[in-house]
Amino acid sequence: MSSVEAIFEDLLIEYGLSMFVTAQFISGAGLLFFLPDAIVTPTFVMVYADSFLEVFAIATISAMALVSGNFLLYLFSRFLGERYISEEDMDTKVWRFLHWAVKKNARTSLVVLRFLPVGSGLVAIPAGLLEVKAKTFIAYSFIGFWILELSLGFGMWYGLEEGILQAYTSEVVPN
Repeated sequence: MSSVEAIFEDLLIEYGLSMFVTAQFISGAGLLFFLPDAIVTPTFVMVYADSFLEVFAIATISAMALVSGNFLLYLFSRFLGERYISEEDMDTKVWRFLHWAVKKNARTSLVVLRFLPVGSGLVAIPAGLLEVKAKTFIAYSFIGFWILELSLGFGMWYGLEEGILQAYTSEVVPN
């Protein structure tokens, strides 16, 4: 094991849940583009989850942290939208499309757009600018993030349980 892997493993064991929640919160706030939640949750499941319920709990905690961070980005966008975007700006084709995709169909778009491989948290920006209701944003963002995190967590857990990933990791990382 290399020194970087040993340091990461020590950090994960020592600071576990707080490190996980902090990483997901920062990722949800749009500050960690280079560390998407698709990397953090499976890694945490690989190290900590021993049962179905633990994977479920990790995915739920992850979704709550992502929504909390994403809500800050939503509030910031809403603040900017109220002050700097005029009615004339919103009459362009791009704004009309965003209004249709994000505000008029907020429930669908807030769930579906969470499955984008990059920038799934950035849907908070048009949602804030277009003043989607906060309750709608939080509820449907949680549902979208929760489904995503469950699929990532159970994918990793099932792969480890069935031995699919163990055969791969033993080839890549020799003991």
